[in-house]
Amino acid sequence: KNCKVILHDDGTPESVRWSGGCNAGYAEGIGVLDWKYRKDAAASMYEGAMHKGRMHGDGYLKRASGTQYEGNFSDGKPHGTGTRVDNEGRYDGNWVAGEPDGLGKMVYLLGGSYEGQWKAGKFHGKGTATYVGGRTVTAQFVDGRRVEQAAGAPKSDKEFRISRLDHQL
Repeated sequence: KNCKVILHDDGTPESVRWSGGCNAGYAEGIGVLDWKYRKDAAASMYEGAMHKGRMHGDGYLKRASGTQYEGNFSDGKPHGTGTRVDNEGRYDGNWVAGEPDGLGKMVYLLGGSYEGQWKAGKFHGKGTATYVGGRTVTAQFVDGRRVEQAAGAPKSDKEFRISRLDHQL
């Protein structure tokens, strides 16, 4: 079909295929969207709702890199509740404009986790970090940095970053 789609990726895809409906020239409704940037590259795939050519509503996204997201989308980005799985771990929780924001939990593949409040993809508010060995620390965070010491916490202003969450889906 000759429906336009709007992707929030860098670059222009070499091939795009949409199986759903069109409205005013844009992908609309429920369907499957496949795209890739080179003929020899793996394809990215989205299955779910589209509105005005953008991912919008419930859907499942699998990137060529293997990163997966299932949940709510708005204006082409994760927004609302959803789950993202990639090579660093699994995040379950709330999203705003493509970033973890609100309550959520990240479980890291190499061990450990963080559960609590997030803002713009960083720990922000009250949260609990669980280390690989099982020790837990509950503290207050601002912009990814611990600002309140808790019992058992090492004294540090170390920034807790999750670099893979710093980029848009």
